[in-house]
Amino acid sequence: MKIKTVIAINIVTGLSISSIASLVYAQQSENIGSIVVNDKATTIKERDRKGADDQYDKDESNIYISKEEIDRYKGTNPADTINHAVGVYSGDARNSGAIDPNVRGIQGQGRVPVTVDGTEQAITVWRGYNGANNRNYIDPNMISSIKVMKSATLDRNVRTSTGGGVAITTLGIDDVVDKYGKFGFDIKLETSSNSTKPRINHLNHGIDYRDDKRLMSSLEIQKFRGIYFQDHEMLVDARSKGNAKFFNLKDNAARIAIGTRQEKFDLMLAYSYRNQGNYFAGRRGADKFYDDIITYDPNNPNKAIDPYIPFVARIYGPNTEVANTSNEMSTLLTKLNLMLPNAQDLSLGYMRTVSHYGEIMPSQIRYYDLEGKIPQWPLANLALNTFYANYSFKPESIGWIDFRLGYWLTKTDLNSNTAGGNQGNH
Repeated sequence: MKIKTVIAINIVTGLSISSIASLVYAQQSENIGSIVVNDKATTIKERDRKGADDQYDKDESNIYISKEEIDRYKGTNPADTINHAVGVYSGDARNSGAIDPNVRGIQGQGRVPVTVDGTEQAITVWRGYNGANNRNYIDPNMISSIKVMKSATLDRNVRTSTGGGVAITTLGIDDVVDKYGKFGFDIKLETSSNSTKPRINHLNHGIDYRDDKRLMSSLEIQKFRGIYFQDHEMLVDARSKGNAKFFNLKDNAARIAIGTRQEKFDLMLAYSYRNQGNYFAGRRGADKFYDDIITYDPNNPNKAIDPYIPFVARIYGPNTEVANTSNEMSTLLTKLNLMLPNAQDLSLGYMRTVSHYGEIMPSQIRYYDLEGKIPQWPLANLALNTFYANYSFKPESIGWIDFRLGYWLTKTDLNSNTAGGNQGNH
C-alpha cells in the first residue's frame, strides 16, 4: 500500500532593470500544480525488520518469518516454510502438496485459518480414521513473508480462530523493483537429486474386477480384513537412492518475476514451476522402526493399527523411494496497485495454481502384506483461482480516518484420493 503526499511548489523568478539607479525587482510566482510523491516505498529488509520487532513490541504471541528465512529454510514442500517456527508445524507435509498448520497442538477445520494476501482458500479434506485436513495450496517460491498468530487476536491484517492464524504475503513490487527503481526482474532456479519420477499405473477402467484372477485371489485371502493393497495394478517396486543420478533434474523449481513502478501505479507479474518426484527416505535412525510386523489378530485387530508404525522401515526402507510424495505445481501471479487522487489506493491481484500431487489415505500406508512392493496411487489434481480487490482511504489531514474495503473470491477444483479404500475399488 502506498501513501501519497501532495506538495505544491511555487517557483519565484526575478527580473532586474539596470536603467534605474536603485534596483527594482519584479517578482512573479507561478503555480505549476500538484505533484504526487510516493514516499512510502519500503525495502524488503525494512519491512522484515519491522515484522521481527513486532514479535516483541506487540502485546500478542506471534512469529514473523521473513523472506530471507523463507529462502533459507523453505525446503522443497510448502509445509517446510513454517516447520522451523517454534510451536508451529504442518500436518500431512509430504502427502498433500499443501500447508495444514498446527499451532501449539491445535489443528483442523477452521481452527487455524490461513490467508494468502487476505484471501481464504482452505479446503477441508477427509482423511478417514485420521480425521480431516485443512489444506492451503501455495508454491514456496511465491511467498514473501509469513506471520503466525498463536492465539485469537483482533489484528485487522490476520484472521484468527481458537488456535490462532497464519497470514501469508506473496511476492510484491518491492520484491522485484528497488525502492527508487522503475523496472526490475528476478529469476530463481533450484535443483536437487533426492527424488525420482513417480510411476503411475493405468487402471483397467470398465473391466469387471471378477475377470482379474490376481485381484480375486487377493480378495479371497483378505476378505475378512478389509485390506485391498494386493491389487497388483496399484503396487510398484521401490527404487533405491542409487538409481538416481546426481542432479538428475527430477526435483527442480524455477521462478521469474518482472515489475515496474510508476508515479501512479505499479505492476508485477510472476510465474513459478515446481516438479518434485517421490523422495528417498533417509537412513539415520531407521533401526528404531525395524520392529517385527504385527500379524493380524481377529481377536485384537487394533494390534495391526499402531499409530507410531514401529515397523515402517520394513515397508519404506532406508534410502528407498517413498511413494505418493511427488508434486508438480505451476503458479501465475499478477498484482496491480493504483495510486488514486486524494489519498486513495486500489490494489488488484490474481493468482492461479495448478497442481498434480501424490496422495494416499493415511490408513492405507501402514499395512504390511504388500508382497515386497509399495502402493503408488494415481495423482490428485488441483486447479485453484484466487482474486482480490482492496480499496483504502487514509487522508493525512484527518488522522482518525483509516478506511479499508476488500473483496476476494476463491474457486477451487479438486480431485483427491479421499474415498477411503483402494483406488482400484472406486
